[in-house]
Amino acid sequence: MNQDQPGRVVDASAHGLRDAIVLGVCTLLAAAALRLHAGDIDRMMFDGINALGPEAPWLWSQLSVAGLGVSALLAMSCAGSAAARSMAAMLLLLVGGGLLVHAIKSALMLDRPFAVLPADLIQVVGQPLRQRSMPSGHSALAFALATWILVGTGWWRGVRLALALIAPLVALSRVAVGAHWPSDVVAGAALGVAVAWGLHRSGLVDGVARRLQSAP
Repeated sequence: MNQDQPGRVVDASAHGLRDAIVLGVCTLLAAAALRLHAGDIDRMMFDGINALGPEAPWLWSQLSVAGLGVSALLAMSCAGSAAARSMAAMLLLLVGGGLLVHAIKSALMLDRPFAVLPADLIQVVGQPLRQRSMPSGHSALAFALATWILVGTGWWRGVRLALALIAPLVALSRVAVGAHWPSDVVAGAALGVAVAWGLHRSGLVDGVARRLQSAP
């Protein structure tokens, strides 16, 4: 038997089943991202979602940065040892996940929609971006936070589910504002879930939390 969420004990077989489910979800998302990128459906989906951008530009731009708001909520959520654990999770997800996202972006160097499509066929909300398209960093952060909130916190289930629903909206917004292809945000989702679950299972968050608590 070992601990899953704070105050909750789960046996090894349950952990094995969850590992298999998360691995399957991440594999399916990664495969979907590759399939989208390789075919015309990526462009078709982009056109449909991006057409929503001018309908509510303020809403889409706010949703694009909603992951940072959830990060702040995670950091301020608790007191004492729980606060240290929340801070450790946020730091690892933001810094570690961010470095991984940027490494993949730099390796792939894929063009964003604004660099590919004629200006009259794309709706851009905010600053136009041209390169380092896949994966979407906003989507990766949003899904990493959603995964951590679902499995790594002891918050009331309704709150966890409500906050987790922000992640697909963030991903959708990145296409609506013209910053990413659908394949980018799906790849970001796969990466975010994998990073958060890996941190959850590794025990690294608890190790960093202990260091934060012992710091003068």
